[in-house]
Amino acid sequence: MTTPITVVVVAEGAGQDIIPRSDSEKQKTDESGNPVFLDVGVWLNSELKRWWERDYKGELFTVKYIDPTYMIRAVTANAIDNLYCTLLAHSAIHGIMAGYTGFVTGPINGNYAYIPMEDVAQAKSPVGTKDHKWAWVRSITAQPDFQFTT
Repeated sequence: MTTPITVVVVAEGAGQDIIPRSDSEKQKTDESGNPVFLDVGVWLNSELKRWWERDYKGELFTVKYIDPTYMIRAVTANAIDNLYCTLLAHSAIHGIMAGYTGFVTGPINGNYAYIPMEDVAQAKSPVGTKDHKWAWVRSITAQPDFQFTT
């Protein structure tokens, strides 16, 4: 028996109308005068845990909250990022509309494919952090080294 996994992706700024906030929080703006968004991920995380505890008390439930803004890359997306994410999203939606489940989408030899989650979980592709390709990826994405020296 496999354990069901659900991935929820939420855009920054989503749910602002349903997250409880004080009047002073509603009035906050950034330097440009735009409203300051509350973190929907933190709120959704707590709401999911509260719901599960209320309706499924004692059953196993784990939430892994990942905020990619700070963990992956905190630089402005460029046109290539936008295009790549759009292609991944379109491929995922087409797979879902076709009735597929338990897959991820990604490019294989220039074509976007549906890849079974089981295959992704079993595959091992270590990243060589000492080679030039990794240096190129870091340069293109403006990522820090992330390696600790002792």
